[in-house]
Amino acid sequence: EAFAKRLGEKGLDLVLVARRKDVLAKVAEGIRSQFQVNVVEVVADLSKEESAVTLLEKTADLDVGLMVYNAAYSPVNYFVNISVARHLQAVDVNIRTPLVLTHAFSERLIA
Repeated sequence: EAFAKRLGEKGLDLVLVARRKDVLAKVAEGIRSQFQVNVVEVVADLSKEESAVTLLEKTADLDVGLMVYNAAYSPVNYFVNISVARHLQAVDVNIRTPLVLTHAFSERLIA
């Protein structure tokens, strides 16, 4: 939220992503009203494979010049006490999704 507010303060239009629609809407509206910038809201769970596709579809017609990926997931316990599924969620949130998005947005920036 702090990154988004700072960028909004600088006059940048934003695309915000969150799992919880109610929290996302509240943050987006606050930034819109405080800084008079456009804010696109995308509800997505970044641990799901389809989230990157959804985000890229929602931003296809936007001129995205900067991506701040401020999501992370780290299950806390002894390694063997954490299920493989939870470890894979961490891989998805921390590696796969940012890699897919960075690659796609980089292609758009180069074009």
